[in-house]
Amino acid sequence: MTNNPKEQIIETEYFELRTPQNWIHIFGGHGVEGDPYGRFITENGVIFYEYGIFPPDYNEDNEIYDYKVDKVHVGRFKVNIARNNRKETGIAILPQHEMDRVLTFYLDESVTKNFNNLIKGS
Repeated sequence: MTNNPKEQIIETEYFELRTPQNWIHIFGGHGVEGDPYGRFITENGVIFYEYGIFPPDYNEDNEIYDYKVDKVHVGRFKVNIARNNRKETGIAILPQHEMDRVLTFYLDESVTKNFNNLIKGS
């Protein structure tokens, strides 16, 4: 529960995430490797996620898949942000604190255009 009427806490079996109130969460099931996945519908587009041991952690730049990585802190978490030349973004929250797996988000161009608002939680 949150005291801010513009926010909500989305709870899954695997993680809790504070999001804007108007985001819709759709759990997709478990992938081939068994990792849970799903999506968030936002006013700016769809954000896909995967939680587990197999999602990419974007630890370093990758010339094969053509992305560059920035390592930042968001709140109390170390986060790797990968961007490619197709204006797509991947965000990996590494295992730390209460997390024992990687939580990776995949953003298409429409969501990436609003990346700064996403990081702020709006």
